[in-house]
Amino acid sequence: MEIQACQSCGDDPYPKYCHYDDDMQHIYSALDSCDVVVLGSPVYFDTVSAQTKLMIDRCNCLMPYIERPDGSVGFERRVEKRKSGIFIVAAGKDQDFKIIHKTTEGFFNWANIELKETITHAHDGIERGDVRHDKAKMDLAHSIGLRFME
Repeated sequence: MEIQACQSCGDDPYPKYCHYDDDMQHIYSALDSCDVVVLGSPVYFDTVSAQTKLMIDRCNCLMPYIERPDGSVGFERRVEKRKSGIFIVAAGKDQDFKIIHKTTEGFFNWANIELKETITHAHDGIERGDVRHDKAKMDLAHSIGLRFME
């Protein structure tokens, strides 16, 4: 997807989510209408990949800080429908997952997603897709998927 980097413009583009008109419009639309969000990322430098972080940053406008008609100010949640969330992360076998979880917790909160399941895959392989050889992780992912389909 072609997504521009967030510039934290500051002014509220309401009724749009963002001033930029790029592929994030598809993500905003999906976040408005979906029931479940599955976010997956490898760990790069203790956090999500640059592509995932770009999308997360552009979700800053999902809860803008606004001045209300009564003169008070505060955050306004734009995505009203509460969703369920699944986070899937893969990293090397010695990875500490704390920082990546902090980043994704912020995204899930901002996007009105309740994190229900997390699958972490710490591995020592160097080949792309090594996780498919981990039967227990694949079975776990399959069972979680089935449960969320119900």
